[in-house]
Order: sequence, then C-alpha cells, then structure tokens
Amino acid sequence: MALMDITVIPLDKGPAGLSAGVAQLQEILRKSGLDHKLHDMGTTVSGSSRELFALAEQLHEHLFSTGTQRVYTVMKIDDRRDKEVAIGDKTALGRAQTGQAGIGTGLIKIILIFLSLSFQLDGSEFHAVSRQVVVVR
Repeated sequence: MALMDITVIPLDKGPAGLSAGVAQLQEILRKSGLDHKLHDMGTTVSGSSRELFALAEQLHEHLFSTGTQRVYTVMKIDDRRDKEVAIGDKTALGRAQTGQAGIGTGLIKIILIFLSLSFQLDGSEFHAVSRQVVVVR
C-alpha cells in the first residue's frame, strides 16, 4: 500500500470557474473509492501505486477537459512494500513517540525563542546560543 500527497491547481479559472473545478476534483476523489483526506496544502490518498498514478492522471487531465488551459500538479508518493500503511499512521507514530497523543486535538501555540550571538575578536571566536521552546494550549 502506498500514500500519495497531491495538489492539483488550475492556473486559470477556466469556463466553469475555480470553485466548480475544485468541487469536481473532490467528486472524482470520492468516486475513486480510495481512502483520502483533504488538508490545507492538498490531499493525501491511500492505495496501490498503480491506483495512485491513475488517479493523479485523472485529476490532472480532468481540469483540461473543463476548458482550463494550464494545470500545475505536485505529487509525492511513499510506497512501502514491507508493511501496510494508512493515512494518519505517521502522525500517530510521531505523537506516540513524543508522548503527545492528544496534541492534535486543540489549539496549540508553540513559541520558539532562539538567540544566537557570534563575534570575533583578534582571531578568537566567541559563540553563545540560547534556545527555549514554550508550548501554550
């Protein structure tokens, strides 16, 4: 089983308009029957590599069939043959390893304070680093 992260962007509105094109792509995803999850920067889809490549082509070509003249598609595929993977496995593992099982459920602000001082006097180098991470729920 493989995971694909894909973003398909019509670079012109096309005759149907931008929102109509995006809605049509979501319908193609739904009809594919593959497990998928929409996120802020694209969509993650789970399936065999053959299914994922075919779906990527279908999504990309669909916008041209609606009159769009330019389409920008970005995809990444993680294909594991040694074990089954599913959407969310990697994030769940990361949370478990850091002891943050519920960290994704609420609003969290992470404030990183990083101070680095570096200067040189008469060929001697001085470097001081201070780091602080504050997590606020």
